[in-house]
Amino acid sequence: MKIEQLTIRNFRCFGREGVKFTCEEAVTAFVGNNGSGRTAIFAAIQKAFGTSSAQPTSGQGPASTQSL
Repeated sequence: MKIEQLTIRNFRCFGREGVKFTCEEAVTAFVGNNGSGRTAIFAAIQKAFGTSSAQPTSGQGPASTQSL
């Protein structure tokens, strides 16, 4: 899957004017100052696909762990 263009408006720190990204090449990182919206970009992508980091994607609970 490749995201070619992303427009985010009225979400977290992005207002009515929003922000638009066009990904012509592979994007491997978002770089910016604190409060610039890097985390909000990833949260918007998660919301668009109907998942959040708090939800297991496999429909199961967290993986079991072993005591060492």
